[in-house]
Formats: sequence, structure tokens, C-alpha cells
Amino acid sequence: MLTQTEREKLISLQKEADQDAQEAQRQIAKLQAQLKQTQADREKLVYLKKEADQEAHAAEQQHANLQAQLKAIAPDTDHVHIDFSYTNNEFSIGLFDTQPGGQPAWAIRRHPNSKIAWTVPQDVTINSIKAKSGSDPLPIDVDPNAPGGQPGVPFKAKVKHDAGDPGDPSTKTYYYLIDVTYKAGTPSEIRLMIDPEMIINKP
Repeated sequence: MLTQTEREKLISLQKEADQDAQEAQRQIAKLQAQLKQTQADREKLVYLKKEADQEAHAAEQQHANLQAQLKAIAPDTDHVHIDFSYTNNEFSIGLFDTQPGGQPAWAIRRHPNSKIAWTVPQDVTINSIKAKSGSDPLPIDVDPNAPGGQPGVPFKAKVKHDAGDPGDPSTKTYYYLIDVTYKAGTPSEIRLMIDPEMIINKP
């Protein structure tokens, strides 16, 4: 039979054991809550990553669509062919990125240090190519071996290395004039000013 002292000691030990058990339960509950939060955070991160991937894919698709539209409107080409025709007193002009029937090149894209050539049939003379009045100067260096000036002679140039807008590293549009003289099947020479655009893309 236990003495009073032994009984009190057992009760004290039981109380401590109960407190330890309660503390252990609290720790378990806390860890479970943390685990649950971690799981929720993980699921949230997975969701956010999936959402970010979808947005990135949509942005890439939009960029591709814009590039396709820009290519259709302003081809990235180093050759503009100026085509003329005069039939039944009707006169027409076309600018193409290769030969007649190619992609229209009334607006073209070039890059710093890239080459560009304007070609014409044997009955057309390129007198000059320069910026429109009131527009920024056309950023090209003319090839002295092919400056136009004679029937059928091309006008060749190179885009300057610092072409474009320093404040905008992407694009800048230049409005320019092609001064040409045409004579083929007409009563007299016809002199025209053609009004296209050049877009400088960086890089």
C-alpha cells in the first residue's frame, strides 16, 4: 500500500506526463498546420507558375502574330524593285521586294549597317533618293559605284550604324522620296516622286 508521499509523487508525475502529452499534441497540431500551409503554398506556386507559363505563351504568340503582320506590311528586305507600266494611256507604279509580282515594298524594314538597293527597268532613271521635306534625314550612305543617275542603274546604299531613335531602341520610321524619270512608249519623259517609308529596326 502506497504512502501519502508516494501517492503524491505519482500524482505529480502523472500531471507532468499529461502536460507533456498536451504539449506534444499542440506541437503536432502546429506542425500539421504548417504542413497544411506549406501544401497550400506549394499548390499556389504551381498555379502561379502555370498561369505565368500561359501568359508567357500568349505573349509569345502575340509577338509572333505582330511580327507576321509587320512582315506583311513592311518586309525586311535589302532590295526594292521599282516597276512601271504605261498601257493605253494608263500609267502605274509598283514597289516590290524582289521583281514585279513580289511582296509590296511601299514600306520596308532595315537595320543599322544593313545594305539596301533600289532597282529599276532599263527605261527608268533614279535621279535621287532622299528624305521628305520636314522629315528626319534618311540615314543612309550612298554607294558611289551605284548612285542611280542613268537608265536602269540601281541606287545602292548602306544604313548608317547609328540609324534609329536613341530614345527608342526598337524602331523609327523615315519618310523618303524616290525621284525617278520614266520614258517608254510615252510622248515625253515623265518625272515622278514616289513616297514610301523605311522602318529602322534595332538591332
